[in-house]
Amino acid sequence: MTGIGFRLLAVRKRLEYTQSVMAAALRISDRAYTNYEQEKRDLPVSVALQFCDLFDVSLDWLLTGSEAPQNEYPKGVVAAAALAVLTECAASDQSFSNEKTAQLTEYVVDQSIRKGTPPEEEAATLFLVMK
Repeated sequence: MTGIGFRLLAVRKRLEYTQSVMAAALRISDRAYTNYEQEKRDLPVSVALQFCDLFDVSLDWLLTGSEAPQNEYPKGVVAAAALAVLTECAASDQSFSNEKTAQLTEYVVDQSIRKGTPPEEEAATLFLVMK
């Protein structure tokens, strides 16, 4: 397996998701997702586009494996997420190690990009859940 299925698997493993979680995110059956990942069936264009949108990969990379930058974030989102996490820490009188703060920021960036929501909203939600 070296084609699209391999790249589907690579994204899934990077996110540490199961095939069932991927299928649910794409709103397809578990069996269909497994068949696409194992390259037993061709991936429909509609599912490929949805995959790219949900998991922030380029269609070119998914289809061809070309080395497109995969860790680039929209301009300013990392700084905004870091500021939002630090603001929420101060507002809630919580203190975390630098490593934990970095993990929280990474989570906020990921959620913000995936959902298309402002980092401030994601940080506020995260800190509400952590109370």
